[in-house]
Amino acid sequence: MKTILTILLVILGIALTGIILIQPHKSEGITDQKVGAVIFGESSDGGPIVKVTTLIAVAMVTIIIVIRRLA
Repeated sequence: MKTILTILLVILGIALTGIILIQPHKSEGITDQKVGAVIFGESSDGGPIVKVTTLIAVAMVTIIIVIRRLA
């Protein structure tokens, strides 16, 4: 069980890193804001990318807590 959760944690970590890298920053980051807004449907509340980032981060924290309790 612990191994499966650890593998899932690594996968989520890689996904979180990728999502953070494609998010446009106020200084335009690595993507153009206009292109990012069209592709990812951004809105004033951060759009779906911010929500997915938050969801993955919460999932990672939850898995870390579960792994710690199993130890």
